[in-house]
Amino acid sequence: MSGSAQRGAAADLAARLQKGLAAAAANDSIAAVRSRVLAEVALFDDVPQTPQRELERVVRNWWNGKLAPALENGRGVWARDDAYALFELLHALRDKHHARSAGTLPRASSRTFH
Repeated sequence: MSGSAQRGAAADLAARLQKGLAAAAANDSIAAVRSRVLAEVALFDDVPQTPQRELERVVRNWWNGKLAPALENGRGVWARDDAYALFELLHALRDKHHARSAGTLPRASSRTFH
């Protein structure tokens, strides 16, 4: 595949991912958030603004606003079947840690992933 064909295919994939992400934004299940984060990480090099906003939303609103407070209060926040999706999500965010260190992702509270 030529360079221009690869760029065109990448642009098409990026557009399809962005469209799917917009359609799935309201679903806050662990599996849905995991899938969005993985798609956002894939898009980050091509269109960094959109993935950065979603990753900020996941860390600030979903993790710090929903999951971490529930865990602090001793409430179960995920089913056993969600564990694998949660681990994938945490792994993707940990791998993206270098971007946060470089200043492109937000620093959240002490409840942020390490």
